[in-house]
Amino acid sequence: AVAAGKVFSGGGDKVIAVRSLEDGKRIQYLTGHAGAVLALAASLDGRLLASAGTDRSIRIWDANTLELLRAINNHGDAVHALAWSPDGKRLASGSTDRTVRVWQPEIGRLVRIVRSHDSPVLALAFGEKHLASGSADGKVRIIDAASDAILQVLEAHRDWIAGVAISKDGIVSADWTGRVLRWKDGVPSEVK
Repeated sequence: AVAAGKVFSGGGDKVIAVRSLEDGKRIQYLTGHAGAVLALAASLDGRLLASAGTDRSIRIWDANTLELLRAINNHGDAVHALAWSPDGKRLASGSTDRTVRVWQPEIGRLVRIVRSHDSPVLALAFGEKHLASGSADGKVRIIDAASDAILQVLEAHRDWIAGVAISKDGIVSADWTGRVLRWKDGVPSEVK
C-alpha cells in the first residue's frame, strides 16, 4: 500500500515495513499483529492505513504519524482482503470465515455482515454503489454497498479469485491461474 509518501508492506514476520516512497529507505516497522499480515489498504485520501492478517484482527493506522488508532477483533478466521469505500468512511474486510464485514473503522463499529459466501473471501473492491468480493470458489459476488444483499454472482473462473476491481466500465477479476476477465452487465470477456 502507498500513502503519505510511504510504502507499506506486510508478510509472515507479523510486522509492516514502512519505507520512504522517495528513496526506498526504511523508516520503521509497525508492530502489533500476532500473525502474518495478509492485507493492507490505504484510504483514498492517504490519511489512514488498514492492515489485517492471520490473527483475525484489523488494525487502523495513521499513515502520517504511524500511530495505531484502533484494533478491531471480530472475524472468526484469517482476514485476507481489505477495501476502503471511495469516501473513506467505510472499510470492508473479507475472511476465511466466509464473510465480508463492513466497518466504520475510525470508531471500530461493525456496520453489517455479508454472509452467503461458500468459501473464503480472498479479494475485495469497493465502488460507489457496490462491493465486489472474490472467493476461493472462483466466484465474484456483487454486493449492494448499502445493505448485505448479494445482487449477482459472476461465474466463469475455475480457480481462486486473486483480485477484483470496480470501475465505471464494469468489473475486472483475476484468478490464481492468471486468467483476467472483464465483466460488463454480467457477461465476461477475456483480457489478454
